[in-house]
Amino acid sequence: MKFKKFLFLLIVFPIYICFSSVLSSQQLVNHHIYIVNNHKYISFKTISSILYIQNFAKIENRIYFQYHGVFIKTATGSSTLIAGGQTYNLTYPIEEVSGKILFPLKSIDKVLSSIKENHKSSPAPSENPISVNSTSPTNISISGNTTPYVILIDPGHGGIDTGAIGPTGLEEKNVNLDIALRMRNFLIKKLKNYPNVKLYMTRDKDESVSLEQRVEDAIDVHANMFFCIHTNSSIIDRWYINGFETFYPRYKQDPTFIPGDNKTLNKILNSSSVIKNSILLSQIVQKEMEDRLNTPDLGVKHAEFYVLRYTPCVSILTEVGFICNPNIEANLRNPQVREAIAHALGSSILEYLKLKKII
Repeated sequence: MKFKKFLFLLIVFPIYICFSSVLSSQQLVNHHIYIVNNHKYISFKTISSILYIQNFAKIENRIYFQYHGVFIKTATGSSTLIAGGQTYNLTYPIEEVSGKILFPLKSIDKVLSSIKENHKSSPAPSENPISVNSTSPTNISISGNTTPYVILIDPGHGGIDTGAIGPTGLEEKNVNLDIALRMRNFLIKKLKNYPNVKLYMTRDKDESVSLEQRVEDAIDVHANMFFCIHTNSSIIDRWYINGFETFYPRYKQDPTFIPGDNKTLNKILNSSSVIKNSILLSQIVQKEMEDRLNTPDLGVKHAEFYVLRYTPCVSILTEVGFICNPNIEANLRNPQVREAIAHALGSSILEYLKLKKII
């Protein structure tokens, strides 16, 4: 027999906690305490308001946040937290009830108090803490004798072109590359039984690649799909703007800078299916990202970005998050967050390939 979880709401009067506490009884006055399975719980929203925790992400059941400069990861249903490489145990598991993330009151207080005590001085983040593998080959292919379907992954910016820079110095070029490498590795594993699919990258290390070269790469490898990864920024409301979005080309244009006979290119460029399939891929990307990220879906939009206009194939450019927002920048520093984004993007490609009966 299954028993339902009962959730009661109490207005808290002074609760006397007998250990060194970051959630003191005085702080808890007039905050809500929840009773789940006869145990006292406190919502993450209350914790964050008392302790001024802002860097937070929830991907599926996984939870990430930062306290006293320490990145903490856990999950709903779990009784452990990992903070700064150290594992902390909770008395009862973390619950999610009616959209609220609830922590067992006394044990989360002990854990956060311990973290505060152990990390009184937080080291400043390094300029670019994301490590990338610069030794992996640029052209990764899954070879075979059948007609290939070629995917060109394009990590935006690189080299002297840093792209956007976050408030604490995180550079977009490194975020884009790290996510792209993780997505490529994800796809290699998933596509190992499909030798008709080939994967290439415009860059697999921190190097400058011009927009013209990226288009030439798409032509040279006979790309069927050009998948560009970027990290967003904004001048207006830059510290609070949030969300992810994906762009497709409204039209294609002949890349006149490419020498030689472009009859084949013109035929592809004039095909309406290229635009329609670009829209379809964009929609799938947004759906997969929405399923995994706890940030707003800003939708599918058309844009005349150079690489979208001139690549003679299905093409999209996805913006995975606003690096100018300090909270999002902190989340993008987390390898597990970037891994989740890479899996969402990779899954969108797999879904598209299935719909098109390529795999």
